[in-house]
Amino acid sequence: MLEWAKSHDAEAQRIAQNAQSFAMRHLNRQSRLCYMFHLISELSKQMRWAAGRHSRRQEELAAGAADA
Repeated sequence: MLEWAKSHDAEAQRIAQNAQSFAMRHLNRQSRLCYMFHLISELSKQMRWAAGRHSRRQEELAAGAADA
């Protein structure tokens, strides 16, 4: 790969510039947060249980019931 880049300097420069431009446009904090929001939203559609907050006591009771 390095040999190719050395022998195709202009093309390697263009690829590097395009990669840098892409990163500046798409890899900023706001874009990453947007991606994570949509990823989690889509994953939540696949869940078989409703997300909610459980207390530690509820978890202990559930574990005790499973042991019985």
